[in-house]
Amino acid sequence: MRGHLFVVLASLALVGAGCPGDLQPNSSGGDGSGGFDHGAYQDIGPRPDGYVSPGTDSKVASSDASASFKCSGDCHDFVLDRILLPTSSAQSKAYGYRKAGKIYNAFGDLMVLVGSQVSSLDVQKDVDLSVYEGKTLLLVRVKASSLTSGTARAQAWLGDTMKCCTDTSSVAACKAQAKSKCFSGSTALDVSTKSPKDMVFSGSITGGKFTFGPSKLLLPLDIKGVGKLNLSLIQVSLTGVAATSGLTTGVLSGAIPGAQMDTVVIPGLASLINKTYTDPTTKQSTKDLLKTLLDTNKDGSITAAELKANVLIGNLLAGDVDADGDGKKDFSIGLGFTAVGCTITGAGL
Repeated sequence: MRGHLFVVLASLALVGAGCPGDLQPNSSGGDGSGGFDHGAYQDIGPRPDGYVSPGTDSKVASSDASASFKCSGDCHDFVLDRILLPTSSAQSKAYGYRKAGKIYNAFGDLMVLVGSQVSSLDVQKDVDLSVYEGKTLLLVRVKASSLTSGTARAQAWLGDTMKCCTDTSSVAACKAQAKSKCFSGSTALDVSTKSPKDMVFSGSITGGKFTFGPSKLLLPLDIKGVGKLNLSLIQVSLTGVAATSGLTTGVLSGAIPGAQMDTVVIPGLASLINKTYTDPTTKQSTKDLLKTLLDTNKDGSITAAELKANVLIGNLLAGDVDADGDGKKDFSIGLGFTAVGCTITGAGL
């Protein structure tokens, strides 16, 4: 029940914030053709058998984030060409953050529920366009003597914004332009001078399967009508299959700290819901529902405090796992990704 109520409210907020009304449900994600060279979205499935996500279940050491590592002909550069939101409970579980034998993915479950409740909402399309337009560029450098086996390290940066496409009428049109402009496999992409420089991961590669982490990661997600959410994730692991041409079947899992939920995510959600509540075009029945559920003092606005005070919604947003061992609940997150080759450069390195 509490999940259903939150989904309804979150969906109303996102739709009211200006997401296109003519989008259709998209089980394949975005334009249905997957990444540039990696097949359809449905191919991004569960982790390979025996694959353990780094975290408290893993023996992988925490990253040495003291400095960037030096390359000596053994580095391989990549740019994420797809950030994949779960479209089913099975995918949400496959992408999930693992701790103490359990799998968590509160963010993924939320995306699945929202997608199932609102047929007009396609958040994956928004994320795809953000990547293909060049607004969301996440760069990864892998240092390994071999992409088949051995110890390895990785470092991530935010890339400078690029104009990767000019035709944003559809994901397919933008993607076609972006492939040659930014995702050719050898494009030179600059690190943003505003990028953190300590997103460094220790790990290994076995049989072509890489395992990096845990470390921290700044993850930008840009959703039309919502804007860019810069999520400062903790206990992040990166897993997948590596080749010189790109990274496939990638999984990015970790957690959003409880403090960031309180200061960024929940206030943002409250603001979006309030816009729906105060929008003169919103149906009166919807306004009446929001007034009953959330406008506690009946002053005509909905605040973050009222959202948190709601018994059902407040508990849901309070977090589901203590990822960093500080005794406070964090909000788990797990996504899929693919990447193509590039050349990382720029003053931000």
